Amino acid sequence: MTASRFNGSVCLVTGSAQGIGPATARRLAAEGATADAGPLDALVNNAGTVGSYEPITEITLEDWDRVVRINQTSVFYGMRTVLPGMVERGRGAVVNVSSMGGIIGASGVAAYAANGVRIHSVHPGFVVTPMTEVRGSGAAESAGPPAEPSGGKFPEPTFGVARSG
Repeated sequence: MTASRFNGSVCLVTGSAQGIGPATARRLAAEGATADAGPLDALVNNAGTVGSYEPITEITLEDWDRVVRINQTSVFYGMRTVLPGMVERGRGAVVNVSSMGGIIGASGVAAYAANGVRIHSVHPGFVVTPMTEVRGSGAAESAGPPAEPSGGKFPEPTFGVARSG
């Protein structure tokens, strides 16, 4: 990669005090990005926290809300703040860094596991349901219908039970 890949681009990396954040900021700077004031060309939503290693049954709502504010609400605010300018200029990039814990779980992290109990995170594809068919709200109309998969229609929701032996 050349040192000018991001030459003159204004980039913001949240959570750049430790871990992945400072490494990302240093890499962007090495490739020509700057953090000077000006319209943002790139936002890396990297801020995140584990919160508590206590069992979920012992975590206070205050602690839980703090984790949600840092890990989720900050991403919403960041994107809501920078997207209008990026859309107006017709360019920009947003990268939202997330946790593998939501995919594979993490022992001892309350949001993903409880002692002796499996906690699953399900990530279905698009499924036509009454909720996805709702039109009439400004956001749904402006987004338009989702792109059709290559087969030409969306899968119908199905449910089943797997039995062993």
